[in-house]
Amino acid sequence: PGAPIVYSVCSLQPEERKAVIEAVSADAAIARQKIPAAAIAGENQFLTRDGELRTLPSQWGELGGLDGFYAVLLQRTL
Repeated sequence: PGAPIVYSVCSLQPEERKAVIEAVSADAAIARQKIPAAAIAGENQFLTRDGELRTLPSQWGELGGLDGFYAVLLQRTL
């Protein structure tokens, strides 16, 4: 209880991110937490309104772009 859990995938497919997190979040013992910008060196552009991490191929185009990546911070409450 209280320990952070990071779920991450190198995919932007809804069934690998949103569907999984919705299923896990249905468990009352798991709470979603916002990823703080400080955890990713202040790169707010990679954070969604819900505090999830999401990178897109169009980001950092000047450096060759990024792969699609998704991460969410969860916390066990019980």
